[in-house]
Amino acid sequence: MILADWLYRNSRKEELFSDIAEQTVFWNIECILEKVLEPADYSEETLRQAKESLH
Repeated sequence: MILADWLYRNSRKEELFSDIAEQTVFWNIECILEKVLEPADYSEETLRQAKESLH
């Protein structure tokens, strides 16, 4: 979930990528994660709790 959130926030930032191939990899991973995560997994509270559990 944390990776999916990070990918979502950063995969559209063209300055992070050397070329379109790198950006395409990010988009592909993001699509795969969207298929396995439930929509409820994307709530701000759930994401906050997941991040806190890693500290």
